[in-house]
Amino acid sequence: MPPKTLLIPSLLDAHWPLLRWAFQSPAWTPVVLEGERGLVVLNSCSHGGIVNIVRSVLDQFPGKRVFAVVGGFHMFGKGESGMNCTQAYVFQVAGALRELGVEQLYTGHCTGEPAFALLQNCFGPQCSALSTGQSLNF
Repeated sequence: MPPKTLLIPSLLDAHWPLLRWAFQSPAWTPVVLEGERGLVVLNSCSHGGIVNIVRSVLDQFPGKRVFAVVGGFHMFGKGESGMNCTQAYVFQVAGALRELGVEQLYTGHCTGEPAFALLQNCFGPQCSALSTGQSLNF
């Protein structure tokens, strides 16, 4: 059974204690913000798979759409390719996210540069790497 997902208003700073709890949760519970253009899914390293997480959010909020995903995609690897998955898998993930209606990606360090480059090929400027001090507006 997927973990419960939290839907909170889209003022990130006002909810920092809740976000800190969610990112440290052993269940890797996503936090969902509702913005003007749709839901924004915040997840840490997406160990459960970002597509599974987005599907779970859509199941829990019928009639809503996921506009953006913020978090790592857990694709970084130490091998020669720099990924823990194949290029085909990265393209499958990108395609599935597009099919689910996701328009913007903001990925964290555990996505890894090679996988990020492949995701950016699919999403173009709608795929950005997260950085310290960055502000996101939804």
